[in-house]
Amino acid sequence: MISLGVPSNQVDSILVDYYIQCAYFSAWKPVLIIGIIMTAVGAVMIISQYTVRIKK
Repeated sequence: MISLGVPSNQVDSILVDYYIQCAYFSAWKPVLIIGIIMTAVGAVMIISQYTVRIKK
């Protein structure tokens, strides 16, 4: 926004409501593993539904 010409104090007042300070997230590995597993499960479900419809 600053590069668009908006003064920095106005940018601060606008964006302060939307700023979330994220501390170190130590559980990123389990979340990543769960995400990969859920993606694989979802892919299997989609593929199985697709192959069932082809067989009919």
